[in-house]
Amino acid sequence: MLLHQPVVKFFHDRHRLGLTKRKSIHATLAGTAISHLVEHGHREIGFIKGNAKVANFRLRERGFVNAMKQFGLNVNAADILPVDTTFDGAYRDMAKYLAGGGKLPPALFISNDIMAYGAIKAMKEVGIRVSEDVSVIGFDDLPLSAMMDPPLTTISVSKHDMGRQAFDLLAARLNEERSRPAEKVLIDGTLIVRSSVRTK
Repeated sequence: MLLHQPVVKFFHDRHRLGLTKRKSIHATLAGTAISHLVEHGHREIGFIKGNAKVANFRLRERGFVNAMKQFGLNVNAADILPVDTTFDGAYRDMAKYLAGGGKLPPALFISNDIMAYGAIKAMKEVGIRVSEDVSVIGFDDLPLSAMMDPPLTTISVSKHDMGRQAFDLLAARLNEERSRPAEKVLIDGTLIVRSSVRTK
């Protein structure tokens, strides 16, 4: 049975008996992104969120809203834009929004890098310059982010650290004769500063 076997589970905020949980702090890291934008003089900040019902996306949106409130900034519903989570879908949704007369705030936090790539493509096609016109921060630090034009500032959560800690937890559980309560390990992340955020 599952409850008698050691299990390591990633990225879920549900509580289940007998599972070792490793939960990265998505909401806090979203706050780190907003803090970086505020430090660079931004007061009007929007959020591009994935339209899929994914726990990580909800946590990042919660972190965005909470950080905005902590800095005393208004959360404008018109500046929270849902887009598809794929590159093509994010491009399509952003292009449609802009073609319909939609306006972007001077800074955007985007739920992940793939959505950022698609949104940036659509922005460039209508002459919106990343950094000069709209500052952008992504999430995930995918390899392509360093090669974007301009290179994308983003949040990195180390996959290597996640894998290492998962292995260590699982190995420790397998070597135990008796089961113990589920435990939660928070995985931290880092803001990778590149060139997509302009100082106002």
